[in-house]
Amino acid sequence: MSGTPDTEDRDRPTAAAPDPPTLEPDERLWLESYLERLKKAPGGLLERLVVYGSKARGDAGPTSDVDVLVLVGDAPDAVGNARKLLYDGDDPDGVDHNVVVRTEADWLRDLEKELPFPRNVEAEGVQIHPVHRPARRPPGDRPPVTRKGIRHAVPVWLKEARSDLKVLAYEIGELKDGRFKDPGMAARPAFDAVFFSAMAWCLARGVSVVRRKDLPTSVERHLIEPGALDPGWRDRIRTLWAAWKAEVDWRPGGDAEPTVDDAVEWAETAREFCALARDTLGAAGIEVDPPDEAGTEGNAAEPEAAPARPRPAF
Repeated sequence: MSGTPDTEDRDRPTAAAPDPPTLEPDERLWLESYLERLKKAPGGLLERLVVYGSKARGDAGPTSDVDVLVLVGDAPDAVGNARKLLYDGDDPDGVDHNVVVRTEADWLRDLEKELPFPRNVEAEGVQIHPVHRPARRPPGDRPPVTRKGIRHAVPVWLKEARSDLKVLAYEIGELKDGRFKDPGMAARPAFDAVFFSAMAWCLARGVSVVRRKDLPTSVERHLIEPGALDPGWRDRIRTLWAAWKAEVDWRPGGDAEPTVDDAVEWAETAREFCALARDTLGAAGIEVDPPDEAGTEGNAAEPEAAPARPRPAF
């Protein structure tokens, strides 16, 4: 990988830049503490540390977390060791963070594939280690989606969505038969199936989304166009987004706890969203099946239909 534009730019000395401007004092302390643990780890564990997302762009809100990319070497257990160090320090309480740990070799391979997530992180991120480096582009100026990135990412996401739909179909059957008592747990594959389908759909329309929490806004703004979907379908997808956001507040016996009917409705929505994503990609001329799975659509890759309320059967 030596000699590529990415590695040359990474290694080129740059003038020191200030820390991300929107880090709160406790967030700054947490980041500095974690960075020190990584730097002191034996074997030269840490290669790069980058802050990305709203904290790097300067548009963080009161509920924004600290998004951090940690790139490590190829030593055995390097990724696991970097993750363990997240919890080894006496860090400030209440710092909401999202840490992605990858080997640098894997990260550079994904950059070569032009996958949206690494390209966006490199564009908007502020490198904290080994030297401070500002983002390559102005804040919020994400690189355009490429056909190469779509070709690599979409088959993987739709394969994940189909896998979640298979799990979902089974759990809905268990709920209806009374053998499974947790509709909230059964709903999680619906969330994941919609997430992966929405990522694929966004790419087909040239909209690059980095974080799961950004999807509802992106789908509403860019993809649900007047007349494109019937109002009932739009209402169901919005209900699913709302349930997704409220998931952390579910408590056994609480008012917000999902019912079996809720789980069935979300399952139907997830399946239809996945089909809609496939149709959109097909219309854009984008191949959606990995070569070794061609022709499996409609067989084992699809969940079996199950009886539902007076709606199309899931």
